[in-house]
Amino acid sequence: MSYDDGASWKPARLRAARGDRAYETTFDRARSGFVSLRLNASDVNGNTLTQEVIRAYALR
Repeated sequence: MSYDDGASWKPARLRAARGDRAYETTFDRARSGFVSLRLNASDVNGNTLTQEVIRAYALR
């Protein structure tokens, strides 16, 4: 996750939420502004995926 529009990133630990297809994380909301998200995923066959959402949501 990023608080500066993707200039720097902090890792977030994921945990299974429902079965093996949903995950969740928590983080400290110590500031206002925006949260950007980046996902890196891979599978056992070597397929990879990276996705970024800059300013995914606002903190107020």
